[in-house]
Amino acid sequence: MVLKNISNIAFIGSEAHYNHFFKQSDEFSQLPEQISSKLELINIPVELKLYVASQCPHCPNVIRTLIPLVAACPNIYLKIIDGTFAVEEAAADKIMSVPCLILDNGFRWTGNIDLEQLIDMIINTIINNNPASLTTSSFKTILEEGKADWIINQMIEHNVVFEGFIALMTHKTWSVRLGAMVVLEEIAQKAPELALTIAPELIKRFKEENISEQGDITTQGDILYALGIIGDTTIQDEIDKLIGHNKIINENLLEAAQEAVESIKSKYL
Repeated sequence: MVLKNISNIAFIGSEAHYNHFFKQSDEFSQLPEQISSKLELINIPVELKLYVASQCPHCPNVIRTLIPLVAACPNIYLKIIDGTFAVEEAAADKIMSVPCLILDNGFRWTGNIDLEQLIDMIINTIINNNPASLTTSSFKTILEEGKADWIINQMIEHNVVFEGFIALMTHKTWSVRLGAMVVLEEIAQKAPELALTIAPELIKRFKEENISEQGDITTQGDILYALGIIGDTTIQDEIDKLIGHNKIINENLLEAAQEAVESIKSKYL
């Protein structure tokens, strides 16, 4: 595949670096069917910018990953930028490391690219304006890329807590749960009624953790903390029942449950 024959790909950099990148990226695999079948849904122009550097060992692989996608979809425009050559442009886009892929001057990924996740992001957020259909993995990536504000604004705008986001509240990785908690706290401040809608699912997940032979105490504690942030008197009653019926026997969880109740009570003082 010869790059110059693909009109929707541009390279900004020196000729030497061009030869460096594409000498290492001259073999391209076919797109998986689950990706190629979605490309016809991209019916408006979408811009991708990929920042690379000649000393980066991973950049040629990312180029090799993206080129078949762009070659197969004329509405995806890819600009490959050598950050060591276009220093001012890299600075304007606040590039801290490479490879870094930017979608329509918004979302960004660093490191290896998951093509299916990228296509889903394009279709659901740009083409269909339907972020609710994004997967938990996509929301996790958005959080990790520092885009918590985008999730907050989209959920408030659509007046729904996205199902894919809810799963982050009980994610096995503590840092992911923490990021989700920050989002939920912000929603509780800006749209308390919306935040409250997640409570029944959180209570359900708390009970499911409790039923397991070795329930994740840390996750359960985080759920109780979240309930304290978003809860009202009905949620207080639910927590009181868990305490009163001895459904919470771990000392740390019992303390977390009592703190959640106090947090809810404080809203009505």
